Amino acid sequence: MKNDSTRRRRRAARAAAAAALLALGAASAQDAKIGFVDVGKLLEDSPQAVAARQKLRNEFAPRNEQLEAQHKEIGKLEEQLATDGDVMSAERREELERDIQRRRRDFVRERDEVREDLGIRRNEELGKLQEQINAEVAEIAGAEGFDLILTQAVTLYASQRIDAVPPALLAKSPLIPFFSHSPSSSIPLS
Repeated sequence: MKNDSTRRRRRAARAAAAAALLALGAASAQDAKIGFVDVGKLLEDSPQAVAARQKLRNEFAPRNEQLEAQHKEIGKLEEQLATDGDVMSAERREELERDIQRRRRDFVRERDEVREDLGIRRNEELGKLQEQINAEVAEIAGAEGFDLILTQAVTLYASQRIDAVPPALLAKSPLIPFFSHSPSSSIPLS
């Protein structure tokens, strides 16, 4: 289902790009200045993306430390049950087993809550960053006189000579690099 909607969106985006090129007209298409921006790479490697990942790490560090402490405590109780379980009274053993099960459930619930909260915050930070990137790309493209800027979502191929942002502007821009002359690596925001 997700693949179908992604394919439809990509197909629609390609159709929009083709329509934009046709709108330029055959005569003016030769003079059109078209650029390519690897937004995915920007979302992974820009200083703002690195800062957003670090911000999220710092924000969730106390909760992760709490989860780690809970996990260690459960491990200690399990070890106690394994080593002393044979010499415990049946009542004490059952009580310890129930305590371990309760703590496991609490741990899993809290871990899932942290993961969900992290996912929500990650999406918020990515959304902010994407808006910032889009605004800066539009500003630079306008200043450099581009007629059309394409992204990976609508591009089947882009040669490395198509640079929408010249190196001189990259040095001034807080978002670097717009273009990579090497394949982009995959760095998950976490």
